[in-house]
Amino acid sequence: MKTIIAVILVVAVLAAASFFGLPMLIDQQSAPIKKEMNDLNARLQKAESFIQAEEEARKKTQLPPDADVQKIIQMINALSAKLTAMETSTGKKFIAATEEIKGQKAATEAALKKQSEALEKEALQTREKLRNTLYKALLEVIRGNILKAKVDVVAKNIGNAKTELDGVTVLLEKAKNMAAAESRKKIEELQGTLKKAKVELDTDLSMSLNRIELIWHEINVLMKEEETSGKEVNK
Repeated sequence: MKTIIAVILVVAVLAAASFFGLPMLIDQQSAPIKKEMNDLNARLQKAESFIQAEEEARKKTQLPPDADVQKIIQMINALSAKLTAMETSTGKKFIAATEEIKGQKAATEAALKKQSEALEKEALQTREKLRNTLYKALLEVIRGNILKAKVDVVAKNIGNAKTELDGVTVLLEKAKNMAAAESRKKIEELQGTLKKAKVELDTDLSMSLNRIELIWHEINVLMKEEETSGKEVNK
């Protein structure tokens, strides 16, 4: 009886040991296998990620999944040709735009130069017309004063004659400064004649009167010459 009980106890102990110890033993024995499975899963995940990345790259470059090296080279060459064509086209457009800008700049400068020359010519003509008008007006005043001096000499109003001739002296100097080069010499000669006429008012009225007459005549000649010159300027 005791033996049976002992056997039963041994069997119970063995059963309990088997029940609790067997899982531990299985875990110990299966640990390397689990590690290998985990490593294999990790490799599979890497492989799947690589394949997915390759597929995405092919989609971006528009390459078919079965594209071979020859097709890839052809596509690269085609893209390179397009890029070269674009660069060439862009370069030509840039050169054309640059040339157009240069042409516009040259045309603008030419137009500005032409306009500037036209304005300068017009300003010169305007100044010449103004000078001509003032000069003619000054000669008119001189001729009037000479005529008054002539009348005073004839009337033997020597004082008044001298006053008129003094005014003529001042006006002749102004006229000389305004006159053209060819007229200045004549005016200088008239200044010399006027100086003699003023002196002769006290010594020889007849000679003084002749000189005054000569001055009046030469003033008329200057006025006609200036009128002809003015017409040339106005053309």
